[in-house]
Amino acid sequence: MHTGSGSGTGTGGATGDERVPGDPSEQETVELPAPPAPPGRPPRDLLDTVAAWEPAVVTTDDGARHSLRLRPVRPETDLPLLTGWLGDPAAAEFWEPPRDPAERLAAQLRGDGRSVPCLGLLDGTPAGYWEIYRADLSALARCFPCLPHDTGMRTLLAPAAAQQPGLGARLLAAAGELILRSRPACGRVLAAPDVRDGAAVAALHRAGFRSVTEVPLPGRRAAVLVRAR
Repeated sequence: MHTGSGSGTGTGGATGDERVPGDPSEQETVELPAPPAPPGRPPRDLLDTVAAWEPAVVTTDDGARHSLRLRPVRPETDLPLLTGWLGDPAAAEFWEPPRDPAERLAAQLRGDGRSVPCLGLLDGTPAGYWEIYRADLSALARCFPCLPHDTGMRTLLAPAAAQQPGLGARLLAAAGELILRSRPACGRVLAAPDVRDGAAVAALHRAGFRSVTEVPLPGRRAAVLVRAR
């Protein structure tokens, strides 16, 4: 998973108590084959059509109910916003080495569907960037015993969302619930933030994830956290 963070205002990464930097994407290193579709059937959707997932409910401290939707990224309209978030130096501290945001999105969008970049829309307003991915087909599966259909998430909170105390953990909890509800075959949601990113790990704990181990991933050491069905 992760939750990404940044500093400052504007379109930089997240800040404040809910500074949740993220789980770097290892998609470029992943070579595990996707399971083949049965003969005579079209290729399977590895993540059960993220675009069709129903929104999750986020209840804030004041009791208000809000809607969180994970909408696949549209580069033609979303790239300027995401370039600002992903390009923030504070966000890059816990994500993988700098990579052009356009290339990052294109690598996923032209892939086989094992990783889907999304905007997290809270009542229609961008609240963060999510990468929903098949953990059992990712680099994580090379060093952690993933189960079939384990689903990972990485998150970079928008600055406005990161500055609201407690909201980051609630968004992470809602996203985890959304994955489990939308993917019947998925028994666990995984997150793998950088072990140095204490804010991300703490927010994930508050969101119902539990720490299980630490593993080496390309360029960093990751804490693996799990939320089971």
